[in-house]
Amino acid sequence: MVVLPTLMRFPEAALETGDLVIGAFGPGDLPGLTAMIESGDGDAGLPPSAPLETAALERWLESEAEEFRRSGGGIHLAIRTAGGVHLGGMSLYKTDWAARTVQVGYGLRTSARGRGHATEALRAVAPWALREGGMQRVQLCANTDNLASLRVAEKAGFVREGTLRRANLESDGLHDLAVFSLLDTDLG
Repeated sequence: MVVLPTLMRFPEAALETGDLVIGAFGPGDLPGLTAMIESGDGDAGLPPSAPLETAALERWLESEAEEFRRSGGGIHLAIRTAGGVHLGGMSLYKTDWAARTVQVGYGLRTSARGRGHATEALRAVAPWALREGGMQRVQLCANTDNLASLRVAEKAGFVREGTLRRANLESDGLHDLAVFSLLDTDLG
């Protein structure tokens, strides 16, 4: 018999790794995120649902990001250095509380890529979702031509399950998606 979490939402997250602090986005992130967006360093450090206009971003940080968690839809997490510099974000979404499954997505600002931060964050967040979050499966999908994301998934211990052909439409056309998973039974 499967026992579902009573609240059916993720707990608040405060994860620390060797180099990173991973936790909820909040109003204190506004100056750093605004500077990141204005510098052209990339908006990939924000979840796709986050607005890029300052006034709307402020509202999103003050309430909407946390409401996503409280409503049971998932959780948006900021990835920061131990010194507080915003590097990117990771989201758990498409949450199915009955099946206890969730999808994970991540993005880093341009200047933070290629340094192992995404792998380090995924190695912290996925087991947290499986243990503290009550999930039995964390799924990850990445375009098959996005070699960096494929490597992140593999280095974080995710198992590649297959390919969804022409399953993702982007501005440059259709892409195949690689599907990966990490199960609660995969954890040692």
